Amino acid sequence: MAVCGGAGQVPAALADKTGIRTRLWPTMTADFSSVHNHYERPVFEAVLRLATDYPYLVADSLPDVACVALNRLGSRYIRHSVDLTFYLTEKERSGMEQTIHDAVTFAFEFVQARIAMRARR
Repeated sequence: MAVCGGAGQVPAALADKTGIRTRLWPTMTADFSSVHNHYERPVFEAVLRLATDYPYLVADSLPDVACVALNRLGSRYIRHSVDLTFYLTEKERSGMEQTIHDAVTFAFEFVQARIAMRARR
């Protein structure tokens, strides 16, 4: 039985009222540590690769760039990267790479502009 949006267990407050925890999940736990957003690693790699094109940004700004880029991309949660890679066509893979590049480029420009605006104040 799957739990949408949960951590594998019914919240204690709900279980107390319904008795669900003891009937359906008496000792069940789940490890969700392998679940991650597919875009994280490629975005981090693209940020590091493109950072040399933006010499006025300091290293401390790179996580901000990554956050802006990740927020522009739709989340794509997976357990194993190899699973997604295996099922993508070459066209889909190429499209994802271009989308990542565009998001990271936008993010660099956005963060750079915000820093410049702050400097003018």
